[in-house]
Amino acid sequence: MNEEQRERWGSRTRLDNGLEYEIHRSGWKGEPERFIYISDYNGESPLVEIPAEIAGLPVTHVGDFAFLRCAHVTTVCLPESLTDINCGAFWDCTSLSEINIPANCDGFGEDTFKNCPNLSPETRALIKERDYFGVVDIFGEDEEPSQTTKTEGKKEIL
Repeated sequence: MNEEQRERWGSRTRLDNGLEYEIHRSGWKGEPERFIYISDYNGESPLVEIPAEIAGLPVTHVGDFAFLRCAHVTTVCLPESLTDINCGAFWDCTSLSEINIPANCDGFGEDTFKNCPNLSPETRALIKERDYFGVVDIFGEDEEPSQTTKTEGKKEIL
């Protein structure tokens, strides 16, 4: 990736393993801090390993609905650089049974692990323990799964 591509904030790029990412920036003053936001997964492997860096930038976020309805995914390896897993990131990953929660990861969105029945009680307890923001419903077990559609490579909730 060249500097011109790197500077196009929010543009999606796909890796060979089916992960899609965006470059984002944060910071209020001075030089903005750049980071990678995993925005989608369209791979076929049941084992997904998210790298710690892409294009020389740290991977810090799994985005909203990034793995939505990836029922074939059984294992996800998250990098230690990860700090946030956003809303519905693993919604309807019904086969997901193994996921590591990095020590720095303490931000979870609502319904992050909704309808993930195979997560162990230990993993669920760790997620609840690390939930810095106190999200009321990380697992969203009281509702029916939503209807979804996939348009132009972007997943949407109907």
